[in-house]
Amino acid sequence: MKKFLLLGALLGMVFSGCGRTHIPVFVQRSAEETKEASCSVRDHGSAATLPSGSIDLGRVEAPRDEVDEHNTYGLLNRKVCELGGNAITGVRWEVELGMPKPRALSGNAWKLP
Repeated sequence: MKKFLLLGALLGMVFSGCGRTHIPVFVQRSAEETKEASCSVRDHGSAATLPSGSIDLGRVEAPRDEVDEHNTYGLLNRKVCELGGNAITGVRWEVELGMPKPRALSGNAWKLP
């Protein structure tokens, strides 16, 4: 009797774990998601550390996110990518006189060879 109960419990566990599972093989991304995922911005401390042949794309600025500072860094990196750059130097918070918090994050965008 115990053998039948044990066998029944074992078969019940085996068949209950054999449910159909759907695993998506291909997830289609939008063009914006693909472009954002393909752009990577390296933060260099100063322009002196950049390789020769780097092209200066100018100053970029991202407004400060009130909730999370990491979002501000992400926005700054996206702006560098929009200019066609892949590096940034001189990142600093822009502070106005008399304001308790910085208003924006800025840096110099570069295109590395």
